Amino acid sequence: FYAYDVSNLTFANVTAATSPGDGILLESSHDVLVDASNLTANLAGVEILASSNVSLVANNVTLNAGDGVAVASSTAVLVQGNTFWYDAVGRGYALDVVSSTNATILGNRFTGSGIYLDGSAPEDYASHTITADNLVSGFPVLYVAGETGFTGLNSGSAREKSAGSLPPVL
Repeated sequence: FYAYDVSNLTFANVTAATSPGDGILLESSHDVLVDASNLTANLAGVEILASSNVSLVANNVTLNAGDGVAVASSTAVLVQGNTFWYDAVGRGYALDVVSSTNATILGNRFTGSGIYLDGSAPEDYASHTITADNLVSGFPVLYVAGETGFTGLNSGSAREKSAGSLPPVL
C-alpha cells in the first residue's frame, strides 16, 4: 500500500504480507491511522517519510527484512501498543526513528530488536516521549548516550544506544 500526499486516511485490519517492498509506505502525508493490522515479511512493515500526525496502534509487525517501522523526516508520530517480533535481525531495527521529532512511543513489545534513534540535531533525540512500559525482550527500554563500548547491565538486558554526546532520551 502506498499513500503519497494524503490526509485523513485509515488502514484498519489490513494484512500486508510478503511484499518485496514496504507493507505500507506513507510519504508527505498527515493524519493517518494504521490500526490492528498485520505487517509481515515485507521489506519494511511500515515506512513513514516526511509525514506528520501518523498513528500506529495495536499492530503486529513481524519478520520484516529491513526495519519493522521506519520513520524519517517526520513529526508527531504515535507508536502505541504494537507487537514487534524479529524484524530486521542483523539488518535494521524494529523501530527506526531518523531525523524526526515529537514521536510518542508507548506500551510496545519488542522481541529480537528494539528502538533506534538517529539524527543530526538535538531535537532528533530529545523531543520524543518514550515510556518505560515499552519492553525489549521483556525488559524496560534503557537508553545510553555518550558512551562507547557499552555492554549492558546484565546478560539479556535491553541495550539500545543513542549516538554521540547528546542527552539521554529517557
